Amino acid sequence: MMNKKNKKLLLLSLVVVACFLPEDRASADTLRVAGLPTGNITQFPAAKAPDRIPANSKVPGFYPVRPPAEGKMKTMNQQFIMVFTKEETAREMSSGRGFSGFDNGMDECFSDRAVDVDIDQEGGAAEWSPSLQPVIQLSPHFESAEQRRAALRNAPSDVTPVHRERFVIENGEAKLETVDAWVDPATMGVRLIGRASLALKKVGEAPGDLTIYAAQERTHVQLVVRRHAPDDDKPVDPSDFTNARAIARSRQMPLMVHTPSGVTEGSQCGFVRVTLHAEKGVGEMARVESAAVNVFPAEEQPKKKESVLGSLIGNGNAAQDLTMPEVRVRPISINLSSTWLTHDAEPVLSISMGWAGRDRKM
Repeated sequence: MMNKKNKKLLLLSLVVVACFLPEDRASADTLRVAGLPTGNITQFPAAKAPDRIPANSKVPGFYPVRPPAEGKMKTMNQQFIMVFTKEETAREMSSGRGFSGFDNGMDECFSDRAVDVDIDQEGGAAEWSPSLQPVIQLSPHFESAEQRRAALRNAPSDVTPVHRERFVIENGEAKLETVDAWVDPATMGVRLIGRASLALKKVGEAPGDLTIYAAQERTHVQLVVRRHAPDDDKPVDPSDFTNARAIARSRQMPLMVHTPSGVTEGSQCGFVRVTLHAEKGVGEMARVESAAVNVFPAEEQPKKKESVLGSLIGNGNAAQDLTMPEVRVRPISINLSSTWLTHDAEPVLSISMGWAGRDRKM
């Protein structure tokens, strides 16, 4: 959290960045928080975990499986479980076939740890980490089958709280659904803790098919940076293999967040949620970093001039094929800030963005 002395410096720095970077490198916008929709996000549970959860207790969207042990894992009494967002993916893993990937599940992800965005009454972290994963792994505190049987009777609880976030677009309206549940890695039982829903408003776009959404939640502004899914409104021609592959790769690139507390988190999901305080006399800033993936059709590629030295050392241009599309990636940085200065009637949300480096061929 930023003190009053530094909050003006924060806002000034954003203005300076927006004014002095070239137009093709950066852009900046400000908007009033009062115009954003309101809703809720589930918080890290303060209640004590249950001792055990029956194996027949289930919650939709939480599908735990114990993958079959292979190779060395057979002699190590493998006990960990994996939790998936989709039942069919969990079945694939349980059967030993592995799983086909997360192309259809990048908008549904888990977190299993807390961060100190806010502090609860007991002095502990009360907010879920923005580090999201399409699948998580949980392990009980025992190693052998005998210990597992004993744990089911009287050992300390290994039940773990798990947080699920799902980005949804329905009838053109975006929202973020959150569900928390207790997961027992010994029995694979799941018990609901709570649910919440947060309506989102689109507030900006960035290169690389990135869209920025925002909403009010308690004394916070919740921002969601999401990588545009190809099936939203831009269908991909199945015969266009290169373009489809580039979009799939871009969806798998992590979204890194430099939080106001100085901690760096990373989301392996198709989106990341950033929490900023929106209170009188408070200013906070976070930065999201990722990469934009672009596909240049063969007919749009300029022929590159090759130097003699480049041909000798092999810099990639010598093998240029003007009959194939070219896929290039470029890092991008998005700055998000919330400030409430003395003369402001309400918090002000600022968004600026720009390229963070040169593009390169994938």
